[in-house]
Amino acid sequence: MTTELQQRTIQLGPTTITAIVDVTTPWPMLPVSDAIWNKVRAAYPSSFYNAETLLGRVHCYLIQQASRTILVDTGLGKAPPPTPALSSQQLEAQLSLMGIDATAIDTVFLTHLHVDHVGLNTHYVDDKLQARFPNARYLAHKAEQGLIEFMQTHTPERAGYLQDQVLWLNEQGYLDFFEADFELTEGITTWFTPGHSPGHTGLLIDHGTGERVLIAGDIFFNPIQMFHPSFATGLDVDKEQAHATRLAVLQQVSDGKTLVAACHFPTPSFGYVVPDGDAYRWQPIAED
Repeated sequence: MTTELQQRTIQLGPTTITAIVDVTTPWPMLPVSDAIWNKVRAAYPSSFYNAETLLGRVHCYLIQQASRTILVDTGLGKAPPPTPALSSQQLEAQLSLMGIDATAIDTVFLTHLHVDHVGLNTHYVDDKLQARFPNARYLAHKAEQGLIEFMQTHTPERAGYLQDQVLWLNEQGYLDFFEADFELTEGITTWFTPGHSPGHTGLLIDHGTGERVLIAGDIFFNPIQMFHPSFATGLDVDKEQAHATRLAVLQQVSDGKTLVAACHFPTPSFGYVVPDGDAYRWQPIAED
């Protein structure tokens, strides 16, 4: 099977940001009324696989500056998708097509520690576990330790990936947990956005030109959450906090100058948040 580029790249000053499709898969729909779904379907037909199922993607993001190569999240890796995938895991192949060797990545920034964001943190070589990006510092918010504890206690059947993809990296000195927002590199700062998980954190790219990019992680799982920010997914650990975070972020990025990069929206995953009456709507950038 021939692998084709599944990417979209934008430029913001000295920073290149590339959205990479790792997996395409159907997602179950949120339990909301048909009237609401009909509104979303009319506005965003590409969000649907069929009448009963959403079309979701797992996006990772590559950030490149003259002296930095940063990977945001590592996709699903070898973990089984939540539903039968429409495409296999592509991150490694996509990086290869870009001419990016794993050793060139200096930082792996993890928005949070759910399986579809950490799945290629490590891999086995000759039955020996190794960091997939051996020259990188892996970074996650310290509050994500609460997610680890929660999953190990309440959903141990879903927590098996944590040992290889998270805990081992920390034990071996690859993974650092940070506690407060900080500047990752010139013009790129972390943005603490808890709720979906305890330490969920995005990245804000701002070079002072008036234009910004927010790599939003899973603050928004589907454009419906811009129409109705109160709608939660089953994976939101703290639904009230996730709602409050969505509202706060929507207010701050609906300025017409902040491009939002979502992890699970259909391609293109870059778009603007536009005020729409007493709510908001998603305006994706034009297809290539």
